[in-house]
Amino acid sequence: MRNFVYLFGEKEGSTAIIRLLGQFKGVHVVRQGGRGGWEPFNTHECGAMRLGDQLDCVEAILGQRPLDMARVNALYAPSAKAPLADIDTSGSVGFKMRFRPPDLALPFIGQHPLVQKYLMPRYQGFQIRAGSFRRRMFNSFRRHRPVVFVAVRQDLMRWGLSRYHGDGTGKKGHLQFKLQTGAIQREDIAPIRVDIARLEYVIGRCESNHRRRRRLFDDLRAAGITAVPLLYERFATDRARFVRDALAHLETGTTEAEIQSVLARPEDIQRVHSEDIAEFVVNHEEVREHFEGRFVSWEGLGDAPPRSAQ
Repeated sequence: MRNFVYLFGEKEGSTAIIRLLGQFKGVHVVRQGGRGGWEPFNTHECGAMRLGDQLDCVEAILGQRPLDMARVNALYAPSAKAPLADIDTSGSVGFKMRFRPPDLALPFIGQHPLVQKYLMPRYQGFQIRAGSFRRRMFNSFRRHRPVVFVAVRQDLMRWGLSRYHGDGTGKKGHLQFKLQTGAIQREDIAPIRVDIARLEYVIGRCESNHRRRRRLFDDLRAAGITAVPLLYERFATDRARFVRDALAHLETGTTEAEIQSVLARPEDIQRVHSEDIAEFVVNHEEVREHFEGRFVSWEGLGDAPPRSAQ
């Protein structure tokens, strides 16, 4: 079996995907104990964790056997909302994360003298940490040979609409978690009228995200690291194939019977938006006219290896 790291961004189904993979008996997903914590190395979960401590945790989780959980949590817990739950290392172990240092978001850099004076050193410090993070993560991946899954949502119109919609009011947020907890019902989500210029801006950011992620993907492969895109569209339309391919890369030997059994269970997270945008966009004809067909294909870049187990 092979361990894995799942690199994600926003509104790509990553939480539903990681929770689904974690339901298979040969797969253990690293998370915090006693709560959600599905993104253990992102700032909102781990806090202002030191870069070196984060990298040491990743190194141990991917390669140290037997795994010293006390040492890992001694590094992790002081800044985090909760310590990591015990990790079963008998199978494939993996976690989701954003590919960036944990302790600082990229600050705005402007031309005002005060900005230059006070924020430029902070920006330069971030650049140094980002370079160290990338270098050490690549080295760790080469040493321990995890599969690096990369979240990809190819349909820019629908990805842009998900990011535009946010919490249902046009602000940042995640409606699927409100649905999951029962705070709202799907019929409570009112249709929205989309501002075309604003959606164009959001989709432009999605396109930039694709370019950055494709550069990272190509760099991972050029470094001899197994990198595989996980396509949101395949997860939405052919879940059995999606799971089959992902588990084949992890070499879990999962049977078809287990795949069908897991997929037959009730879903943990409900899908917020249907494929038919007319169900949640008032001016859907205008949106289709401007954005239908905006698509960045990653097909064929992550074909699964032949399955050895049936």
